[in-house]
Amino acid sequence: MVHGVAAERRTFVEFSAMPGRHERQAGKPHGRPWRSQEKAANPAAMAADQSVSASPRRPYALAGICALAGGALLHTWFAIPAAFFSALGWITLPSASEPAVPRRRVQQIVLSVTSLVAGLSMLRFVSSEAIVGIVSGGSSVVEVSAVTRLREMLAAEDALRRGAYIDPDGDGIGSAALLVELTRWEELHGRPRLPQQALSYSEQQRVETSAGPALRLGAYLFRICLPTADGQLSAALDAEYDPEAGERRLVAYAWPVAEGSPEKIYSIDEYDRILETPNRTHSGSLEYFGTERPPPCDLTMRAPEAWTAWRGKQPRASIPGL
Repeated sequence: MVHGVAAERRTFVEFSAMPGRHERQAGKPHGRPWRSQEKAANPAAMAADQSVSASPRRPYALAGICALAGGALLHTWFAIPAAFFSALGWITLPSASEPAVPRRRVQQIVLSVTSLVAGLSMLRFVSSEAIVGIVSGGSSVVEVSAVTRLREMLAAEDALRRGAYIDPDGDGIGSAALLVELTRWEELHGRPRLPQQALSYSEQQRVETSAGPALRLGAYLFRICLPTADGQLSAALDAEYDPEAGERRLVAYAWPVAEGSPEKIYSIDEYDRILETPNRTHSGSLEYFGTERPPPCDLTMRAPEAWTAWRGKQPRASIPGL
């Protein structure tokens, strides 16, 4: 009986000394959790395992880069994504110290070829698309600025008509003025001098052309033509102007300072009718440019079929001040 009790007591003590469930969890567990901890303790093994798991997807990525490079050969718009993903391929290329990554040399060759194709296509894109777009965009800004200046001149003429500053017949309707009068650069014989500048431009911006004084602003020259006593249009200082006809008629032009970019000629009349013409001869050169070849005052009437409405703008229905 004593021996039985002692045996049971020894068995209980040994059972009590065995680790419990929580203590076993704190120790080395069995199965996959133990393997995960072992890999966490070994970074090289974890990196190799990640490379092995990612490598099956890499051929598809390389195939996509090759497709973009092939597209760049056909159209330059594919050059940018081909260059981007080729660079991304080099960045994500596994290092040579990872033994689990196969065919690394082949991937290097593929990326070298796609990078070369993408680089050449980028050069084609810059030369054929980007530079042309930048130049055309700059030309568009310059041409819009020219139209804006023409409309400023028309607004000044409208103010003169409403204020009757030049009104020799006393009917309360003012006549239009030349550019030198609006800027007060010069006073014409027999016409009153404006009390202040209608256009604030310095006389240093004045240039002399074969058809009269003009204003130079950037890449364009400007002048205003008024009706003369013989029914023509002129911008010359010595012309005899008809103030009565000048109440209802004027035309202003903007033309290139030099041959090159920009090219178009713009005109505006008393109805805010804005027209443009390509300004090209049959041989392809500029027809009117600079101070020696200004457009004649009646250019819009000589060949009306050569002019089109600027951006489809419609003229106004009436003339202010009438």
